[in-house]
Amino acid sequence: MNESHPARPPLATIICIYEAFIVVFGVVTQILSRYHISNNANTARHYHSYPVVTLQSALGWLSYALAIAAAVALWQMRRSAFVLFLTRFALGLVLSLSRLPRFMQLAAHDRALRPPGSSALAILTLTFWIIYAITAVFVALNAFFAWYAYKITSPKVSPPPLAEPAPGA
Repeated sequence: MNESHPARPPLATIICIYEAFIVVFGVVTQILSRYHISNNANTARHYHSYPVVTLQSALGWLSYALAIAAAVALWQMRRSAFVLFLTRFALGLVLSLSRLPRFMQLAAHDRALRPPGSSALAILTLTFWIIYAITAVFVALNAFFAWYAYKITSPKVSPPPLAEPAPGA
């Protein structure tokens, strides 16, 4: 099957470069966090006591693989870019929602350790919500990328020609 590919718009090029940057940044972050965890025995025990954390890490790596595949498909202006971006959006949504209970648990634990009205507690709570707001922005960006990939890679259907009125009508 021969699929014709339209010319790549500048925004599609920017999205491909952004996705590559996100993957490089994510991989470096994963490596540095693993290095930190392996060098700190207390953190390692805490980290490995939560199986959800390792599942989220695996899903994070899957998200990076989807990002690379989606960027390549969008670069080549293939229709599969939409499916890959949509899958990445759904995965990001699931990951962000699955982290919310853990954030709440950490906030409640820290709240119990600090006196009421503590400025450190207020800063920690604000930090959790800022992280969640940033996560929501990235999930929304993935939704936009999926919509945009659908818009620019879907086949263009030209409307049927208008019939000329019959003579004498």
